[in-house]
Amino acid sequence: MEKSKECLREAIDEEIILRTGTKKTDIIDGAKIEELYPKKRIIARIEVESPNDFKIGCQDICEMTGDTCSIMRVDSIFKKMVFNRIGYMPNHTIRIINDTIRHKLIKQLQSAENEQKWLFEIFVNKNDTFNLKDIIIGNTLFLKLTSKKSIQLDLTSPIIFVITKARYIFIVSILLVLLLGIILIFQYKSMLKDKEFGLFLKDFSRVLAHELRTPINDIYLLISTVLSKDFTDISKIEKYHKESLNQCSKMLVTIDNILLIAKSEISKIRVLKSQIDMHPFIEGIVDKYRDHFFMGKTLNIETEFLTEYSKAFIDPELMENAMINLIENAIKYSYEKVNICITCSVENNHLLLRVKDDGFGISKTNMKNIFKIFGRGSKMDYRQIKGFGIGLFYVQKVILAHKGKIEVISEEGSGSEFFMDIPSRF
Repeated sequence: MEKSKECLREAIDEEIILRTGTKKTDIIDGAKIEELYPKKRIIARIEVESPNDFKIGCQDICEMTGDTCSIMRVDSIFKKMVFNRIGYMPNHTIRIINDTIRHKLIKQLQSAENEQKWLFEIFVNKNDTFNLKDIIIGNTLFLKLTSKKSIQLDLTSPIIFVITKARYIFIVSILLVLLLGIILIFQYKSMLKDKEFGLFLKDFSRVLAHELRTPINDIYLLISTVLSKDFTDISKIEKYHKESLNQCSKMLVTIDNILLIAKSEISKIRVLKSQIDMHPFIEGIVDKYRDHFFMGKTLNIETEFLTEYSKAFIDPELMENAMINLIENAIKYSYEKVNICITCSVENNHLLLRVKDDGFGISKTNMKNIFKIFGRGSKMDYRQIKGFGIGLFYVQKVILAHKGKIEVISEEGSGSEFFMDIPSRF
């Protein structure tokens, strides 16, 4: 409204200049009218106390000669000025009114606006309207034109019009805000991930040092004892041999975990498929654990092949690592006696694998994190069971690299069952 007021005032001034044929340079501050125009053309005199008085006086003189203000020309100039100022022209109406009508309109607008403060206009003598000021009431603007007339400008819903005209700017602004919000969210998640990774490295270094140092110390002591000349107990020598093998298996598991971490950091696992008969393939993996006192637990691993045809196109090295991880997880998160059942079938060019155990199971709160890297469940589980939280993350990555999917059904205290569905295509 303030910009409209400025533009309308300038439009009125420019219109009278165009109407009278004078130039802007002809109106000089401090100059007398007699110096600007010959005496024979002077038809009236006015008291000038301000530039606004001079403008109103000029309009009065023009009206006396019948050269009245052209509202159409004022409107045309006003539109150009507003468009140049703000880039568009709001919907509006403009007209010339008598000051008596102006007083009535102001009272009506004031009543509609429900303003507590009386406007200056109301205290002005209606018979002497020369001192009326330019004012804005809501979306209506009144500008003094002559001593008895004013120009009324009404803008139709200017805020809605501004929003409509500037909708693309608003849309782009909203999109930018959303984009910044998304960037900040990702930045925050990245910071949390970095923090989590830093904590993991501390725990990883501590656990790794302990996991490697303990079996090495045990093996060193056992071998030193066996090699001692004074030690001749055959039964104990055999027992120490078995314990040395057990400690070596622990070291191999730790080293495999370190290799898994390195593989997990690779963005994409490269799959080299070949046709594999799943029957001897799975039996070969399971035989490594059968009849062994692995992790100090008694193992019972059963296999079941539901279809006679058991050939599938897979990467044997990756799938072997995945199956070993699932088997060792089942052993790790189970009681002293472990029962594992592995089921395999090839149906409709899909390799279907199932690994079921009767271990601790997975709680509902931890279920959503089991396939995430470094996800190891509750802190209590972390203290009781050694590990790095990357086994299932790696298994999922291998299955996804084969264009397959993996799911799990589990209840705390009732064991877990992993389902894998892999398209068997070369």
